[in-house]
Amino acid sequence: TCEIINDLLAPELLGRDPEDVEAIWDDLYGLMRVRGCGSGFHTDAIAALDIALWDLRARAADQPLWSLLGERRHERIAGYVSGLPAATLEEKVAMARTFQQQGHTAFKVHAVVSHDGIAEEMAALRQALGADAQLMVDLHWKFDLEGALQLAHQLQPVGLTFIEAPLKPEDVPGLVALGQQSPIPVAAGEEWPTDYVARPRVEGGSLAYVQPEMGHTGITQFLRIARLAAAHGVQVAPHATIGGGIFMAASLHASAVVEGLWR
Repeated sequence: TCEIINDLLAPELLGRDPEDVEAIWDDLYGLMRVRGCGSGFHTDAIAALDIALWDLRARAADQPLWSLLGERRHERIAGYVSGLPAATLEEKVAMARTFQQQGHTAFKVHAVVSHDGIAEEMAALRQALGADAQLMVDLHWKFDLEGALQLAHQLQPVGLTFIEAPLKPEDVPGLVALGQQSPIPVAAGEEWPTDYVARPRVEGGSLAYVQPEMGHTGITQFLRIARLAAAHGVQVAPHATIGGGIFMAASLHASAVVEGLWR
């Protein structure tokens, strides 16, 4: 990611006005369109520079970054416990109860480590945490449409807030169809780098939540995806990946590069 910034992208910033951050994103993205680089390391590198440019704008204006993004509508944003990393179901339930005693009210389970069965684990957590707890499950792209729909019906009695990432990212028709047929709301989007990728999925009209990951989107594309979601009545639940360290490191590196260009 940093090499793409150094060799390809940063030289293109010379002479540009950081106030033109959204136009700069479009130009940097367009550099490698001929190579088919619409995601992956290329867009991660653009995201890093984009975050750095927004940061530079905010510091130049002596304002917090949020003030440049539009109207502030919330003083607090709800969060949830993500993952219950315990070896057995009994230990997961005990861990969830401990979090609940600490004041947490929402919990998301990672299906890739649901060794006792996804439906069984979610039912046990519902019984242990009570009707008021919010429960979600991240399916990590494990299923095809038929399998995801079958699981959604098995999970329906548990009363989940959403099922996340049920199908492989490439299966756009399947994701839209699942959203239309699932008895549980569907969430997706942590891997989407741009609104180009988000648009056919959101415009399918069946998603309940989109989860843009700023490490992939940067701020410009995060905003564009959020606007797209708002236009279609879809809620935004920002994602924070376990791979965030590399994006933060790239962003810090990009901030140094960008500052140097405008000194």
